[in-house]
Amino acid sequence: MKIQNRNTIAKVLLCLPLLAAAVCGTANADESMPRKLAFYAVQYTSCAASANGALADACWAQAPAATAYYEYWKPNPAPGALKSEFRMLYNERGIYLKITNYDDHLDKLRASIIRRDDPDLWTDDCAQLYFDPAANGVGFVSFTINSQGVQSDYKQQDAAVMLRDWSGTGWRAAAHQTAGAWIIDAFFPWTDLGKKAAAGDVWMFDHVRYAYTSGKFIGVTWAPGGNYKSTSNFGYLYFMKDKTIAPATVAKVLNAAAPAPWMLPLDDEMIVHPQPGKMEFTTASAMAAAQREALLKAIAQAQNASQNDAKAKKQLAQIEADAQAVSYQSPQQALAAIDQLAALQEQANQIYWQQQLNQLINAAAAEK
Repeated sequence: MKIQNRNTIAKVLLCLPLLAAAVCGTANADESMPRKLAFYAVQYTSCAASANGALADACWAQAPAATAYYEYWKPNPAPGALKSEFRMLYNERGIYLKITNYDDHLDKLRASIIRRDDPDLWTDDCAQLYFDPAANGVGFVSFTINSQGVQSDYKQQDAAVMLRDWSGTGWRAAAHQTAGAWIIDAFFPWTDLGKKAAAGDVWMFDHVRYAYTSGKFIGVTWAPGGNYKSTSNFGYLYFMKDKTIAPATVAKVLNAAAPAPWMLPLDDEMIVHPQPGKMEFTTASAMAAAQREALLKAIAQAQNASQNDAKAKKQLAQIEADAQAVSYQSPQQALAAIDQLAALQEQANQIYWQQQLNQLINAAAAEK
């Protein structure tokens, strides 16, 4: 009897690391989800800039708007709370950028910094821009612009060297307000960016917005997980050869630029690159439906293992109710739903593995 007891205890001890990892959440559902990418196809423009370097509204009509933004400084962020967008064009001179920062409280814009290259410019409502022409997630040039058009810039030479005193010599930016938004018009010559892009080139890029009109800091990023410390999470710019680009071409471009696994929302379509050599085309709605099905299976498995645990059964009932409350209409909402459902699945899995651990412990105790 003692030998049998020792064998059972040994099994418990062998299983504890795996079970503890699942119960404590180290086997996180987020880790199995491919990271989200951001991608923007930059159109070539033949428009001539005005005397102050700006493009006319008619020119911007040819540039698609990037409107999907995410919570700032989070590795697996949900959609951001700030409605923002940018449009980008390029020509032989450089890159043109138009940013629209929607805001219902323009009278509360924070704009206390008036000196160029003030290191505290980020404490105002502002845009921070990062261009990485090498597309390797190491070095970049950074530009910051507040709601009054005050500017600062610096260069990250590599992982160790930051040139805080670097200044571009040709870039310009102006800011103005319209009803419900403040807008930045900016131009960056190739000389300030460190390289001239040609059609077919891929750069990395991110636009981060800082806002304070709510009375507290809110940040959003165009590239999910992107910030000045997580440069490998910057999004991708593709300088267009033609006027349109097919999803298959986008997949081919990113297959060479971004290591798997990843997924890319692209209008109504979703490109998923789960592993090298494998590329899938689906939709955010289809992915959300598959995630819901996986969640329901996890709940059923946990319920079956929790027949004699009233507390666990109550927790699972709440998870099931929360799952039913998750809904979506747009592709962006479906993306958020995927994350919500994955988090609920992780909760159900933790309950299941806790029950498995309890059963092993109880079996060992019963053999004493």
